[in-house]
Amino acid sequence: MKKLLFLCTINRHRSVIAEFIFRDILANSKQKYLEEIEIASAGVVTQQQKAELRQKGIGLPRPLFGYRPMPCVILYMQKKAEIDVSDYRSRGVTAKRVKEADLIVAMGESHKKGVLRTHKAARGKIVTLAELSRPFEFPDIAPAEPPGLMPPTKFCMLQCDHWTLTETAVIDIRERLQEAKAKILSRLGVR
Repeated sequence: MKKLLFLCTINRHRSVIAEFIFRDILANSKQKYLEEIEIASAGVVTQQQKAELRQKGIGLPRPLFGYRPMPCVILYMQKKAEIDVSDYRSRGVTAKRVKEADLIVAMGESHKKGVLRTHKAARGKIVTLAELSRPFEFPDIAPAEPPGLMPPTKFCMLQCDHWTLTETAVIDIRERLQEAKAKILSRLGVR
């Protein structure tokens, strides 16, 4: 079984979208790829990011992972992709996950660099989604919101600027993964 790992910062937004959409893409193809490929996602919060947040007086939740996707992800995955992600719980990237992965697809260059700094086993098997499809960059999701923090419900329901960005992210990630599908399968050695 080949292992594919998608990465973003806290595994509550883009990597969750990528994991579930790519699983959906493969499930809807004529080949039975899901019998050969295990798809997962994880988050990477580097020591440098943690230190920067501490300097700003911002604490991170403990535990750092184990949370549902952002409410906007749950909503737009259901609305735009007809996929229920509400039972998903975030998880962090670990040395074991990196070592076991055959291919790691980072949502951005910072995720790739963060993993390469801390996990030597990632060398040669980590790429960004933009490297596999046409170049693009995700907009900043919420510059004022530190990674991993659970925003108050009132923020998410009334003021969250994630809504339109998440809707666009679901559409963009599907398009990029459709473009990248052949390259991903090739890198995994799956035909």
